[in-house]
Amino acid sequence: MLVEGLGLQLRPNERLQRETDFSVSSAAGKANEDPAYYATRASRGAERLVEMLEESAFWSSQLMRHSKTFTTIMFGILGLVTIAAIVGLVPVAMPTRLSAVRAIAAAFSVVVVADMFGALISFDRAQRRLDQLLLRLDAVTKRDALSPEIVAVLTEYNSTVEGAPMFPPGIYERHQECINRLWAERRSRTKSRSHASA
Repeated sequence: MLVEGLGLQLRPNERLQRETDFSVSSAAGKANEDPAYYATRASRGAERLVEMLEESAFWSSQLMRHSKTFTTIMFGILGLVTIAAIVGLVPVAMPTRLSAVRAIAAAFSVVVVADMFGALISFDRAQRRLDQLLLRLDAVTKRDALSPEIVAVLTEYNSTVEGAPMFPPGIYERHQECINRLWAERRSRTKSRSHASA
């Protein structure tokens, strides 16, 4: 984001490290590159960085919200399966081996449900933190200079996204159109406010 937003240049060793971290070749990456990935049309500088940060935080917040909803549903389903597995452990005349298998299945179910609950809490925490960062970005009035507030928000954004679980598969694709529409609505409200205050 700093490279694209501020127009910073990477040193050769940083560029090489960045390229080796990717799982696709440079040619494949360029072929799939979307020049309109960020909606900002501002020239490189603090204003562009703030707009990119705002867009990234908005999208991440929405994806966290959808991930939280998906995880809540999965948590409920797996919770019911776990309860059924535990209730199934009630001694009924059955061979010892079958009882042991049921106990192991119930234990695995409990572990999976606990992991789901942890992800649910993490998605919720990350979404709320991103929403707070968006409010802070809304309050940044001077966007043409790199202020300590902008740097602090960028740092907190990176920390929040890096600390959150991965989005469940398909979340982005399923909600992309809806989030694009919500983003367009937010941008039009933001532009209306900025023109009214000018």
